[in-house]
Amino acid sequence: MTAPAPGPPGRPPSPTDRGGASARAAPQANLGFAVLVLAVALVSVLGAAPAARSQAAASATLVSNYIYRGLALSDGQPALDLTVAYDDASGVYAGASAIGEMTRRQGPKGLGELGYVGYAVRPGTGPTVDLGVQVLNYRTYGAYPADRDAVEAFAGVTAGHLNAYLHYSPDYLNSGARTLYAEANGAARLTRRWRLIGHVGVLAPVGGANLFPARFDVSAAIAWALKRGDLRLAWTTTRPNQNHGAPYAQGRGVLALGVTWPF
Repeated sequence: MTAPAPGPPGRPPSPTDRGGASARAAPQANLGFAVLVLAVALVSVLGAAPAARSQAAASATLVSNYIYRGLALSDGQPALDLTVAYDDASGVYAGASAIGEMTRRQGPKGLGELGYVGYAVRPGTGPTVDLGVQVLNYRTYGAYPADRDAVEAFAGVTAGHLNAYLHYSPDYLNSGARTLYAEANGAARLTRRWRLIGHVGVLAPVGGANLFPARFDVSAAIAWALKRGDLRLAWTTTRPNQNHGAPYAQGRGVLALGVTWPF
């Protein structure tokens, strides 16, 4: 699965590299866990607000390969993403996801969690501007198990079916590198049921240790609206390939099929 593009106003569109966890992981993991707990708490508490003042949603997405920023986090295996989200009329929004995968040798395992909280300014006319914090934690299994975190501050703008976001991480995936990730996303409706979705992003180190070359990821998807949910086929590629212990969608790219059911 590629990260959805674009997401609803007031939400970063990107539901990370593998490798051994470093000794620096603990402080960031604690912060990431705190953000995730805050996101879940906001979704739970604010979700009790009057329906006229809120938008709450929950969904399940089954994918053939969980892909995030050009990285196949599930290593080509099927994954299930359970998501809850809340968007308040005040501009506050939050969401959280729990992701599981079917590993090659150990059966079903927890792949990771993603949470975000933010605030959106929605003028009567013109684009929506928002900012917030997002955290991703994921795990790998096999001969070299790992646990990685990415805590990011983000700011973005949404206009119609287009959005753009800039993310900053002080220690990207416990690598020691400070990074910026810029992305642009768009969608076009072909018919009542068919949509085209596109994404382009670039991850670049801006300081710290263990610097690596900038990496670009591009994806294109076609989605078919079902009576409930949608079916999506996505193609993703990255350049250049960076060997952080995770498979990349490099060169001709990889395909991933996913289906989403709202609750």
